[in-house]
Order: sequence, then C-alpha cells, then structure tokens
Amino acid sequence: MTLKPLYRSENRILVGLMKDFQELCVLDGLVIEIDLGNGTSMSPPAGGISILKKGSYIPIRQHEKSEYSKIISRKLKKRTLRKIIADLESPPSESIETLVWVPERLSSSST
Repeated sequence: MTLKPLYRSENRILVGLMKDFQELCVLDGLVIEIDLGNGTSMSPPAGGISILKKGSYIPIRQHEKSEYSKIISRKLKKRTLRKIIADLESPPSESIETLVWVPERLSSSST
C-alpha cells in the first residue's frame, strides 16, 4: 500500500503518501481524511498541519501503522483507495496552497 496512516481520531484517519512521509520529521504534507465507519474519504487533499489545528487527532504510533493499513485496506473499496492515491499524487492547486511547507515533488506544479 502506498498510503501511510498518520493520525487518528475515533473512526477518522489521516493518510498521506509513503513517499511524502518517509522521514520521521516532515514539516507538512498532503493528507486525506478517511472515515472508517462508512469507508469513504471525507475531504479533498489538504495540508496536514491545517487539519491537525482543527481536529483532535493523535499520532498513530510506528508499531500501529501496519494494523491501521490493514484496517484501511479492509474498510475501503479498491476504487476508493485508487482515487485517494490519485488525489494525493496529483492534487489541485487549492490543496497545495494549504501546505505550510511544499515538498519538492509539488513545488513545480504549484507555480
């Protein structure tokens, strides 16, 4: 799975692309909020910091990430997972503008 579970709050999970969150200390990155209750994405991609400021999310610990990856794979349809990945890989410019820090792979598409 190319998605990485990052934060959780009740039935909601924030996920990002593995390639954007390989380092332990990432300033910001695009994430999508997933509702595990109904198996859907709840929002377009947005900067993780901007979402964390509004919600009551807690980090998913390193040893929990594989468990949450399995839950996401089980709860979401393959079509939904593909759409989430596509949205994170090619986000609209409005999503990039929500980032505090723009990763190199997105910096050329935002100009």
